[in-house]
Amino acid sequence: AKGEKIEIDEKAIEKISSLADGSFRDAVKILENLSLKTKKITADDIAGGNFDDFIGILVTRDSQKILENIEEKVKKGINIKNLIESTLGTVHLSLLAKNGIGNDTLEKFSVNDLLELTESLTIAKKQISSPVPQLSLEIAVVNFCKNQEKPQEVIKKPVKNEEVKVE
Repeated sequence: AKGEKIEIDEKAIEKISSLADGSFRDAVKILENLSLKTKKITADDIAGGNFDDFIGILVTRDSQKILENIEEKVKKGINIKNLIESTLGTVHLSLLAKNGIGNDTLEKFSVNDLLELTESLTIAKKQISSPVPQLSLEIAVVNFCKNQEKPQEVIKKPVKNEEVKVE
């Protein structure tokens, strides 16, 4: 930061370190994005840690808005793994609440929704290493939204009108 004539406070450095989750490249990316906006960086300038807006949009099941939110977070240098882990944490608390432990913050989701979302996010987390880290998350949330748009159809077999002979 000194070489680039950027002032940065200690709490901001800690927050960047936490968001980068040990990745030097991610930390540099976050710092570069922040330095384009200001040359005096504080912890308040750094988004992250609170992903309530993402979860709020996820509840609406609006895949376009969710994708826009992910893209916005990526531009701000958010670590996708942190976003997924935070969301899984919220889903976990909601699942506990639906079983009588704690308060439910995702009341609009059924237990089945939470289970499906957990499975999708867990798979997305494992696939983050792709060249486009957010792609696995985007696929997970789009699939989740699409599955919710179409209620499962009840398939009825036609009943044959056969005569029953009694002997």
